[in-house]
Amino acid sequence: MPVEAAALIFTVGVLIGTLGSMLGLGGGFLFVPYLHFLLGQSIHSAVGTSMASNLFTTSSATLSYFHQKRVDYKLGLLLESAAAPGSFLGASLTGFLEPTVLRTVFGVLAAYAGVSMLTGFSLWRKRIFPARLSPKPLLWRRLFVDGENKKFEFTVNVVPLLAGGFAVGLLSGIAGIGGGLLKVPLMTLGLGVPVHVAIATSSLTSLITSAFGAAAHSTLGHVNLPLTLALGLGAFGGAQVGVRISKKAGAPVLRRIFGLVLLLIAFRMLWVG
Repeated sequence: MPVEAAALIFTVGVLIGTLGSMLGLGGGFLFVPYLHFLLGQSIHSAVGTSMASNLFTTSSATLSYFHQKRVDYKLGLLLESAAAPGSFLGASLTGFLEPTVLRTVFGVLAAYAGVSMLTGFSLWRKRIFPARLSPKPLLWRRLFVDGENKKFEFTVNVVPLLAGGFAVGLLSGIAGIGGGLLKVPLMTLGLGVPVHVAIATSSLTSLITSAFGAAAHSTLGHVNLPLTLALGLGAFGGAQVGVRISKKAGAPVLRRIFGLVLLLIAFRMLWVG
């Protein structure tokens, strides 16, 4: 790869890493369109390379969020216990899916998550996951304090957490994203997790999901190593910037930015798909 091309790809990685970590998405929602539309990679290669590049973004963001003490480790690991097997299965299935199907799946997921985050979609949680109707053993009360002594207290319904986690992992593996695109809406809108905690915890879970998905895509020959390194190293540095922006931004601002970006990406994917 020419030095000039590598430098440009590295710069794009910095920008994607910044935005992805700021919203807890990892970067797959931008890696895939960039690799497919601008660099001319096949959709299968774009999906696999995106999943591998996500490892750099999510590992960098997770380290910073650990330092802020906003990662709910127990919640994240329980969610990921269901999401990781789904991610591996979803990535394995991409070898049997047509490119148009992959583009459409990615576009639909991005559109759904974008509308949800822009509108708040509060009725979803009230109708599907009403905590008051769940048996007490299936409710999990969470309470912790971050590095700035800010208190977070919420209750999670365990059954939809596990079911939703597996579904998110499956779709993430198919679409080539780390999972934050769906995990953040699942946690904030479906489970009532505060958005700052959801974004931080999503980085941890997306790191694990990306590892499983990248492993599956690697066995299928879908990972372009030079592109992964150029994008990933840039994203690793950009993620540090994104985490700092996320820390200072208000929750409504983060939700709106999240939703708008996803709708733009969804429109482009569905138009082509």
